[in-house]
Amino acid sequence: MITDSVGNIKAESDYYPWGGELQFVANDANHYKFTGKERDSETGFDYFGARYYSNGLGRFISADWSAAPVPVPYADFGDPQSLNLYTYVRNIPTTRFDTDGHDGLPLVSWGGPIIITPQQVSHAVDVVIEVIHTSLNGPSHPLPTLPRPECTCPPPPGQHDNRQNNNSSQQSATKNQSGQGKSAQRAGKRLRRPYIRKNTRNTVEDNAQRTVDGRPIDPNTGKPIDT
Repeated sequence: MITDSVGNIKAESDYYPWGGELQFVANDANHYKFTGKERDSETGFDYFGARYYSNGLGRFISADWSAAPVPVPYADFGDPQSLNLYTYVRNIPTTRFDTDGHDGLPLVSWGGPIIITPQQVSHAVDVVIEVIHTSLNGPSHPLPTLPRPECTCPPPPGQHDNRQNNNSSQQSATKNQSGQGKSAQRAGKRLRRPYIRKNTRNTVEDNAQRTVDGRPIDPNTGKPIDT
C-alpha cells in the first residue's frame, strides 16, 4: 500500500505466493512489486540482483551461479530441490524468501524451522474461544468494582448557604405539616364530641310534683301513690 502525505491511498496490491499481483488501487506509477523488487514494465520480470525472475512461470529465467566455480551452486544434497538451478526458493514460496537472486532463505533462518507443538495449538484455540465468548457474552470473570472515593473537598462558595437555606425550608415545611396535623386532630375531636343537652325536667323534684289523676307519684318508683 502506498499513500500520499495526507493519507490518501494511491496504490494497493496483494500478491500470490509466486509473485502474481492482485491490484486494488493503481493511481501511482510504482515499479517495486513482489517482495519489494523492481518489476520491468516491458517484460514483467522482477529483478532480484543476480538474475531476473518470472512470476508468470514461477521460476528464474537463468540458472543460478556463484562466485566460486562449483558444479552445482548452493547445492544441498539433503534437499533435491536445491539441485534445480532455476527454481524460486526451492519451490517453497510460502516459507522461504529470496533476497539477492541466489538460493532462497527460510523465513526464520536464524532460529531454524518453525515448530508448533500441540500444546501451543490448544492454547491458541482456547484464546480464540475466549475472545469470541467475551465479544458475545462479556468477560467470564468480571472485573472487581473499586469503591468510590469520598470527596473531602470543601464545598464551593455559596453551596454551604444553599444547604442551610434548604435545611431551614425543610424544617419550616415539617413544622407547618405537624401544626396542620394537630389542628386537624383538634377539629376532629371537637366534631366527634357528642353534644349532651341537660334535661332538667326528669329530676326527682319534678317527679315529686307530678301527679296522675290527682294522686302524687312516688319519686323512687315513678308510680302513683294510693292515698
